[in-house]
Amino acid sequence: MRHLSIAVASTLILATSAMAAGKRETVQHASQPAPAKWAKEPDGFLGIKFSELFPQLPDCPRSSLGVVDFQQINQLPGLCFDGTSRSSYGHLWNLPKLGFSYSVTVMIAVGSPIDFTLTTSVDNYDDLVKVLIDRYGQPTSRTKGTVKTKVGAEFDNESLEWIGTRVSISLDKRRDSIDTSAVSIMDREYWKTKLDQQQREAAAGASKL
Repeated sequence: MRHLSIAVASTLILATSAMAAGKRETVQHASQPAPAKWAKEPDGFLGIKFSELFPQLPDCPRSSLGVVDFQQINQLPGLCFDGTSRSSYGHLWNLPKLGFSYSVTVMIAVGSPIDFTLTTSVDNYDDLVKVLIDRYGQPTSRTKGTVKTKVGAEFDNESLEWIGTRVSISLDKRRDSIDTSAVSIMDREYWKTKLDQQQREAAAGASKL
């Protein structure tokens, strides 16, 4: 999951750089409109802000069998956290109702959230797109393509991106498997710093070859 988030974040950072280059070109060619500012850019997800410490959410209750007890969870007034560590990764439950089932995971670093990933069945993809556009506005980009399974079966795919100054959102119709749609809401500054650090380390390593 962490490697996937870095890959997704890297793609969005590169896309943002390309947009910035396009904006510089717009200065030279006034006839081209500048990219519109993302008016509905969020500062977090589910009321949890990227720039703040991860809140002290209650632990999700578990049944006598040791599994998450969703019957008890539904009685809670808000979100709960289920994970082995509040300093790295976990699931959030008792989520807002969207009209379809879904789950959310959160990645945490230095005490603050850096990535939220929502996953659902690909059957809910169109409903998920509508929810995201209603909440965040039209995406910065929308691309269509295909994905292949290991046995060569081909399926349609689509990717939507919202790229802001602080936050990036990436939605894939099919991610990790042909049956799963996923959207990642990321702290763009954190992942940019992380990518820059990895590039410096790679360059330093290459110089020692």
